[in-house]
Amino acid sequence: MDGQERNNSICPRCGKPLVCEPENIHQCWCTAVRLSGEERAYIGERYEGCLCRECLEALKEEARREGE
Repeated sequence: MDGQERNNSICPRCGKPLVCEPENIHQCWCTAVRLSGEERAYIGERYEGCLCRECLEALKEEARREGE
């Protein structure tokens, strides 16, 4: 490995494997999914840790619908 920390994990929502890069967070795919404070709170109340991209995007939409 190149000295960068990688965390091979399982998405707590769907159970799919995912790779989290907490030591290189600005390069991690999750920074491409923009979340408002309300969306972050909604997701944080339901899940802990990293989520896969599909679940993160689905929960973002779910939070948006809940807020309407």
